[in-house]
Amino acid sequence: MKINNSANIQRMMNVYNNQNVKTQKTSSGAKNVKKDELKLSNVAQDFQTVLNAAKDVPEIREEKVNEIKSQVESGEYKVDAKKIAAKMMSNARML
Repeated sequence: MKINNSANIQRMMNVYNNQNVKTQKTSSGAKNVKKDELKLSNVAQDFQTVLNAAKDVPEIREEKVNEIKSQVESGEYKVDAKKIAAKMMSNARML
C-alpha cells in the first residue's frame, strides 16, 4: 500500500489501533495470540520526519511581511514585471 500524506498515515494508524483493540477484547482468554506488526519504509519515516519539521515552521513570516509593508508605505517597493511573468509561465508549464 502506498501512503502519500499524513492524513492517510493517521487513518492507517486508526484502523490498526481499532483492530488491535478488537483482537484484545475477543482473545482475552486465548494463548499464543499473534500480534500484528506495522513496518514503515525508510521513505515513509523520512516523510514523517519532514512533515513534523514543516509543522514547526510558521505559516506567515512576520519579519518578511513587515519588511515589504514598510517598503510599500515608503514607496520603495518595486515590482519586477518580468520576474512575475517568468514565474507565471514556469508554473503554467508544470500544469
